Amino acid sequence: MSETFIPVTERALIARINRKLAHNVPPQRVSCWRVGSRGHHEWGRYAVIDVYRNALVDATDNLQGLASDHGVIAQNERLVE
Repeated sequence: MSETFIPVTERALIARINRKLAHNVPPQRVSCWRVGSRGHHEWGRYAVIDVYRNALVDATDNLQGLASDHGVIAQNERLVE
């Protein structure tokens, strides 16, 4: 039996992560580097930012992995491009 996946958009996944990160102390949020920007080339597409210090906490190209690390995506959900 084949497993069916539920599609999740990038925008929805970022919103889920941001709701989870808002409860951290200090609060954090995910933002996206523009494609072709210096930050995109050096650190990856997505950045986790400390809201109070405006400092980079983490960066990655793998949004689904970031969502999985924070427990906001189910195993039967997949990021759609």
